[in-house]
Amino acid sequence: MTEITRQAVVRDENLIFKSNDLIEAKYRLTVNEQRLTMALISMIRKEDEDLYRYEFTIPQLLDLLNLTKDKNPEPRLRDIVKTLHDRKLILIHGSREMHLRWIEAPIFDWDKRFITFRIAPELRPYLIQLKGRFTAFSLDNVQLKREYSFRMYELLKQYERIKKRVIPLSQLREMLLIQDGEYKLYADFKRRIIVPAQNEINSKTDISFNFEEIKTGRKVSAISFTILNRDFKEVEDSLNSNPYHVALAALVDKGISEKQAARLALKYAVKSPGFILANIEYAVRQTDALTTENGLTKSYDETLQGYIVRAIENNYALYGNPEQMAF
Repeated sequence: MTEITRQAVVRDENLIFKSNDLIEAKYRLTVNEQRLTMALISMIRKEDEDLYRYEFTIPQLLDLLNLTKDKNPEPRLRDIVKTLHDRKLILIHGSREMHLRWIEAPIFDWDKRFITFRIAPELRPYLIQLKGRFTAFSLDNVQLKREYSFRMYELLKQYERIKKRVIPLSQLREMLLIQDGEYKLYADFKRRIIVPAQNEINSKTDISFNFEEIKTGRKVSAISFTILNRDFKEVEDSLNSNPYHVALAALVDKGISEKQAARLALKYAVKSPGFILANIEYAVRQTDALTTENGLTKSYDETLQGYIVRAIENNYALYGNPEQMAF
């Protein structure tokens, strides 16, 4: 069977669809590796049933990666492509880790002046014909110049509807593949990663965010992000300042009835702004893991909603689930 190769057409309005599992993966790419990866994903069509090869001309790639003014652009382009081929991402499914590549071996044709790429086939379930639990954004919104801005944008864009996301600091470091010796002090992590990403995302993308530090004792243990869509002129002050409204919106978004959501928000949201949000996120991760590992005896939504209620009432986000969940 002949492999289909398409001519690469990269436009700012191209849409990128990523499974939330892929967004939550652990990986680290340079700015140019992100640009190339995003461009490849943006050319996947809604009706595609497989991942195809894409043929880029050399001038097209030099322009995409801002190498047109480089003194030796083609050797540098070769290095970027080879390094991207060697990059790995780590997908987490419960207790299992999947170590995957982003792209298959690229084909260089220096005489005809093109390079062809194909996204690694193992990523197909996370990019093709997504039915739920995915995040979409336009290529125009990731014209960024800082390495960590890309990842922070995805991680927060995913929670745009809920408007809040609480991420334990240790988990955020893992998602960004920050090495143990890097930015050991939170002050350095904040100064070198969070604040520069905030400045760039707030000025160049369709969302903006603020953040607050959550402390355990005197140490920062988590970060609470407030996400706003910059296309909306009205800023929902009551939502941002009132933990009850934040919790209520997040619970209803996950399918909890308004009556039960109001009960939970009234009882538990006063503990801290991030209490309910952290337990919702915990329940989502655990339900996804159960879906992958064991299957479910109930529907995904029904299982998730029940788990959310139990997680909040027992604060699984802090203490963990002491029993094996049986569904």
